Parts: sequence; C-alpha cells; structure tokens
Amino acid sequence: MAAINVALDDPELVNAVIADSFEGLEAVPSVTRDIKYGRMQAKQNDRFRKYLESIHGADWEEVFDSDTDAVIRHALKIGAFFHKPIEELKVRMMLTGSLEDEMFPKGHYSDLFKNICGRTAYAQAYIFEKGGHPAMLSNAEEFLRVADDFLCGNAIC
Repeated sequence: MAAINVALDDPELVNAVIADSFEGLEAVPSVTRDIKYGRMQAKQNDRFRKYLESIHGADWEEVFDSDTDAVIRHALKIGAFFHKPIEELKVRMMLTGSLEDEMFPKGHYSDLFKNICGRTAYAQAYIFEKGGHPAMLSNAEEFLRVADDFLCGNAIC
C-alpha cells in the first residue's frame, strides 16, 4: 500500500508496483473485526513466526502487535488506504492474491481486482488458485515467474 501511495503521489519515482494480498482501497469492516483474532492465530504458525523474525528481528512480536493495533485504529478512524483516487495512478501495477487466502472472504480478490482494473488501465491482476496469505510466500515459485514476466517482460529489469 505504501508503494501505491508513492506511485500516486510521485509516479516518476516508481517504475512499477506489485501489490500482493492486500485488503483493498479501504478497510473492510468484516476483515477489521477478524484481524486481531486472525493475527493471534498467525503468530502460532512456526513458518510465519520465522518469517516475521527474519524481517523484523528479535522483537518481531512487538512489531507485529503494534502493526495490528495500527491497522485496527486506521480502519476505525480513517478507512481509506490511499490518499488519492486510484484512477489517478500513472504507474503499472500488478495485483496478486490467492483464492484460498484465509484472511479474506471468498471472492475478495476477484471482486477487488475487477474493481481496481476497471478504474485504471495501469492495473492488471493475477489470482493464484491455491495458497494462503500472503500469496507471494505460499506460491513463491509461481509468484516469482509472474513477477518476472510483469517486470522484465516490459523492460524494467
């Protein structure tokens, strides 16, 4: 979401964006209600905990809990994830997600990506048939192929 906001604000700084497994243009109330519980469960997954520790360090749990709190407060007080309309996007963007993502209701990505791609010609989408949240980890090899095709197939590499 940060990369999309940068692309909206200063497109010459960004060649392309790949946005994986994100909630949408604004907070979804059902997701906000479930996020605290879902993240508590996610912390019990050894693979996910190791991933969080690898990117955040020894205090990964404090970072993750603070992020959870920030996500919930943002959803309740602000709602919108982007500071400009997605229609103003002038940077190519690939949206990815999984049909089996346990973090969102069934059909979430199909509906979201159709909405976004219908609002900007710069967006395209790829939905993985299998895998959980995030899709880029649960479908690592296929994700790398899709990302490479998106980025290098258009001379960004």
